[in-house]
Amino acid sequence: MTDSFNTHNSPPRPLYQPIALQCPSCTSLLDRFSEHSQLIVCGYCNERIELNHAELRALGKGNPLEFSPFRLNLESIFHWEGIDYSIIGRISFLDADGEPGPKDYLLFHPQMGTLWASAYSGYGFYITKRSRMLPPLSQLIAGGTVEMPDQSKWRLTEQEKYSIEHVDGALPWIAKQGDEVEVIELQSLADRKVTMAVERTVGIDEIECSISRELTSTEWLKATGLYTVGQGNSSRNTMSRTASVLGLLLGLATLVFMGSQACSIPSPEHIALFEYTATELSTEQVTATFELPTYLDVDQPISIGFHSELDNEWLSVQYAILKSPNEDTAKTYMDLLNDEEGFEDSTQNIWVSDISLSYYHGYEGGESWSEGSKSSKDRIILREPGHYRLLLSGIGGRTDGIDSVPLNRSVTIHVLKKDVSSAYYWVGMIFVLMVTALFVKEA
Repeated sequence: MTDSFNTHNSPPRPLYQPIALQCPSCTSLLDRFSEHSQLIVCGYCNERIELNHAELRALGKGNPLEFSPFRLNLESIFHWEGIDYSIIGRISFLDADGEPGPKDYLLFHPQMGTLWASAYSGYGFYITKRSRMLPPLSQLIAGGTVEMPDQSKWRLTEQEKYSIEHVDGALPWIAKQGDEVEVIELQSLADRKVTMAVERTVGIDEIECSISRELTSTEWLKATGLYTVGQGNSSRNTMSRTASVLGLLLGLATLVFMGSQACSIPSPEHIALFEYTATELSTEQVTATFELPTYLDVDQPISIGFHSELDNEWLSVQYAILKSPNEDTAKTYMDLLNDEEGFEDSTQNIWVSDISLSYYHGYEGGESWSEGSKSSKDRIILREPGHYRLLLSGIGGRTDGIDSVPLNRSVTIHVLKKDVSSAYYWVGMIFVLMVTALFVKEA
């Protein structure tokens, strides 16, 4: 399929000599760049001129409508496969919603003939060569996969209707603003960058078929002359490459630093372990005290983790961190209140939170499934050393049919110090790695 674009391998045709014409409206000189031109739009007075007759026939001036401008000028050079084509015609389309559609540029070389280049914002850039081989219309109507007489296979991808927004230059057919074109697009199953379009201008029976190949943005910029790799840009390219190398080195240094920080995070240290049944937690419980020593780094968080071996069950626990005036044993909350009644120095509530655990699993359609978690953890900064304890209360259950059954499982509570998470470092490293990969591509 790509051989159809190797136009420089074809035998050269006789050199075409453009004919100088005169606009019948303003007498400006016109160039009939190609012998196939049927319409010329005068660049001075915007007169549309038909070339099918012995004498030039003026068709009227185009409406001076506002439209999204072309990026490429008439008579500018489009360099493709070693050949310098001239842009001799331009067509701007609107899609069915009235939004800007593709912009087609007619390319001409006096020996190589014509090609089309298209730019469609958001969809890419394409180089197009007309083909006389139409796909079987019966397969197009049926949709799906279409097989051409040359055994190539294509997949129907889109059907769209465009209207001409603006036209200028020299074109191989009579076109005017408002003309509608129905397009059926197919994608090659052998090469995703190659597409085929079947086009029909509404009101005209003639059907055209074209083969297009998608260009990268770099190929488009090089072909249009907006991007060159020559002496004039050597300084710019050197600066760009230097910036890419510096960005690459900075990214690698950041990755090494963040990786070393993540790996240097110490393992958390055990402070306390408590275990209660769900039945016990239905009554408020106060744990025995645990100590945060004076040498503890107050900027290192402690973590309070909850775990229960749930089996299609749920558990909700409310807890508070209490600062105790002295070391004490486990008891109920009511006993604590009674013991400290009338004391001036009593237990203080400094943190309140809650956690929810649930774990469900089963089989459906021959496959196992599960959702939820049996564990949860909170990290907290406690800036004062001393004795602390937990106030706990909870409720849980499972549903059998329509009845809710109380939960009777044990809950383990771990209190750890210096429990610093490395997750943020690893997420940051992934982000830096993605950015660094861009610098690698540019370098």
